[in-house]
Amino acid sequence: MSGPGLLLDIDRLSCAYAGQPAVRELGLTLRPGELGCLLGPSGCGKTTLLRAIAGFHAPSSGTLRLRGADALALPPEKRGLGFVFQDLALFPHLTVADNVAFGLHRLDSGARRSRGLETLALLGLQDLAGRYPHELSGGQQQRVALARSLAPRPDLLLLDEPFSSLDADLRGRLRDELRALLKRLGIAALLVTHDQEEAFAFADTVGVMNAGRLLQWAPGFELYHRPATPFVASFVGEGRFLAARVIDRRRVSTALGELTVGSDLPFTVGSAVRVLLRPDDLMPSDDGGIEAEVSAVAFRGAETLHTLKLPDGTALTALFPSHQQREPGARVRVRPDLAHVVVFADEDVG
Repeated sequence: MSGPGLLLDIDRLSCAYAGQPAVRELGLTLRPGELGCLLGPSGCGKTTLLRAIAGFHAPSSGTLRLRGADALALPPEKRGLGFVFQDLALFPHLTVADNVAFGLHRLDSGARRSRGLETLALLGLQDLAGRYPHELSGGQQQRVALARSLAPRPDLLLLDEPFSSLDADLRGRLRDELRALLKRLGIAALLVTHDQEEAFAFADTVGVMNAGRLLQWAPGFELYHRPATPFVASFVGEGRFLAARVIDRRRVSTALGELTVGSDLPFTVGSAVRVLLRPDDLMPSDDGGIEAEVSAVAFRGAETLHTLKLPDGTALTALFPSHQQREPGARVRVRPDLAHVVVFADEDVG
């Protein structure tokens, strides 16, 4: 997985936590300025991996290279990284300006103050330099923690669920502001979260983890439309698995009719398989298609999520424009409209 121009290069890295495997044979890369995200359920190893990159946790095997050089033997302070903790870890006895300047030991006092104030201004905090953490709102404290991590101008920022304590609106605004700032400064980042919306909105590349393994490392669009495993398909977005049978190398038969696959299937003719159907893969149809019964509806503003029951009892979901909302018990005709037909072996789908 090594290559030229990589900022972070991890290969077959394994870590244990409390005597149990936490990260298993994991590999990923980040290029300068790239924004990445680790997404997965609680306990999947995301934070352990982040701490291993930072130097706070010693891996049991594998390699970790920063800027082309082996980083495993380096202490955290020698790795040149910024780290934002989930609990912020601000110093209560220091002013905002002193918190931000805390890690700038290599600069003289004048340069430290100048860099600190410059960084505060980047995050709109210049008027709060003389205040103490307890005098700030939660959002302001979060900005101070970000400013402190950015003040040394690291080329890689590690973020451990930094927005989790904020309300949804503030979390979204701060996330978007941070993404724009990092892009402007050319600083790469690796964010840990369990929030899919946050992952897709912030990152260029998203990795889905489960049980210590990185199942897929790809742009959000690819994770959603071309998931590598049934777990990725289920964890990212909404979807149902439709029973199907292989007709030939490029076609499968389903309750919705025959579907054509974009590449050769690795299954023998007649094999039982499952096709992933996202809610946006089914469209209402005035003529043709297949009739289904609406069993439940969930209003979502511009769209309504309909749970549908096909004649054979299969349950699927479909998004209709809200002005086309049907009521439970109504019958509606639908047709598949799949840009990408994703097929898994029947036995791989739990």
